[in-house]
Amino acid sequence: MADPVAELVARLAALERHIEELERQESVSLYAKRGAAILPDALMICHFDGPRPFETDFTGDPNGHLGQVPTVSGGVYYRPGKFGKAVVVGEATTNELLNPVFENNVTDGWSLNEGGTGGSLNHDTITAWIGSASLRIDRGTAWTQAISNTITLAAGESVAIQAQVKTDGTGQADIKLRDITNGVVRVVASTTATDWTFLTGTWTNDTGATVTVRMQCNIPNGGANQAWFDACQMEKKPYPTPLCYGDLPGHSWSGTAHASTSSRTAAALQYTQRLNLSAGTIAAWVYANAGLQNDAANRYIVACTENTPSPYANTLALRRMIGGTWRFWTVDGSGNSHDLEVADTLSEGWHHLVATWRDASGNVDKRLYIDGELAAQETTSIFPASLDADLFVGVWATGAYGWTNTFLDDLLVVDRALPAAEARAIYRSGVPVFVPTAAWYTA
Repeated sequence: MADPVAELVARLAALERHIEELERQESVSLYAKRGAAILPDALMICHFDGPRPFETDFTGDPNGHLGQVPTVSGGVYYRPGKFGKAVVVGEATTNELLNPVFENNVTDGWSLNEGGTGGSLNHDTITAWIGSASLRIDRGTAWTQAISNTITLAAGESVAIQAQVKTDGTGQADIKLRDITNGVVRVVASTTATDWTFLTGTWTNDTGATVTVRMQCNIPNGGANQAWFDACQMEKKPYPTPLCYGDLPGHSWSGTAHASTSSRTAAALQYTQRLNLSAGTIAAWVYANAGLQNDAANRYIVACTENTPSPYANTLALRRMIGGTWRFWTVDGSGNSHDLEVADTLSEGWHHLVATWRDASGNVDKRLYIDGELAAQETTSIFPASLDADLFVGVWATGAYGWTNTFLDDLLVVDRALPAAEARAIYRSGVPVFVPTAAWYTA
């Protein structure tokens, strides 16, 4: 009778030999090993991880695995990511809500409004999306809501509202923007989900006059019995930006903490990491949401250039474009530009982007992979003749435009063009990329 243990060992050895053969024949050097995706020749991997508890600790490690220490500017902070923590790179903004995360109470900056009786606003220290507390609304005999402090909006000015919302599963909850001056609700965003759900909406004042508006956390007639609200924001922009409140790094309160407006200074990450001009790969996990997917500006995942004024000679960048496309952009030394472009059809959530390039005799191309699949490929000779050593993450190369306004995780830079099999393997592995020589790798 065959020894089952010996048979298993033999099969594992055969599998290992098969993997090695694949690597030799197909240049597939990434494979699953001990719970991690291994890529030994990576130039830079940034995991952005940091200590727990994630709800109250907003720090993280931006450094690359080979010791690349970036210049970190402004309100960079860290939140739960695809793996561990992710980095948040957002533009400057002011959250006009006085008490956006309900850490101390649900009364500063908010008041109860209801269409019947028996409704209540409750300070819930058991359930929270961020921090240690949230607002729980218990619906009364009719609609029940928490109404915020008010702000004025000039003619033509825009406002965006957002919140994380969940229900008890018995019905609907929503956030609203109410135009008090004209007695009209301008924005409604709703959910019936029992998990935290990001709700957002925007409105541009088209009345021709200044108006007063407020945000409302609401359970409608016949809606949920209970609903929770956290991470609320009202800002004067035509799109939402990442949560801004005074306790976060690079953020501040205008007065008393949790009872005044909050502001964020513009965030940026700037690494000193030269890219290989003849071949290379840049990859990252990106959280698609309304902060990223809007037409107010081009949104940069990574950017490297020697010339920030037009025509941007010697540039390489991966960005989400005004007009709703993903674009892998290269510019040569004379200012000639090439765009590898694909429509942005990404749903809200985590997605994996991989940009590869090869600029060698007889083997010249650019490729863009999205979620493990080849989304676009073109042959071109338009590549930078040289590149600056500064690699910007989450913002354009000036550090002053094109913020991603979302979460980025597991940034990867390699000095060769990953083949399709490796791009697919990274996405399908469901684990972060490591290299065996890194200080934080354990065999």
